[in-house]
Amino acid sequence: MKKILLVLTIGLTMFLVSCTNYDKTSYYFANYIVYYLDHGACEMFIQDPIFEDENSIYYLTSGGCSAGHYYFIKSGNTYIDIADGIENGIITIDDVIESEIPALMIEDK
Repeated sequence: MKKILLVLTIGLTMFLVSCTNYDKTSYYFANYIVYYLDHGACEMFIQDPIFEDENSIYYLTSGGCSAGHYYFIKSGNTYIDIADGIENGIITIDDVIESEIPALMIEDK
């Protein structure tokens, strides 16, 4: 019985993970295509902080049902959220700014 439940749990988890759909956008950060992960059609306004310097906080904005990340780049077979991409030196905040992605919001401190 435990084996059946374990197999069902693993199978359902793999199915749900495989249903995650990253959609290509027309934007690039450096040489990386930007992908958008839809979190549903809710009316929640999301501000995802991606970088902060001494003068400003940089956000990517979206609408959806989750406070999770919505924008990603893909390195190899791995989707990386934008804040992690900046933090790990894969892309820079200048790459994001230069892309002119409309979701970028800059707030003065």
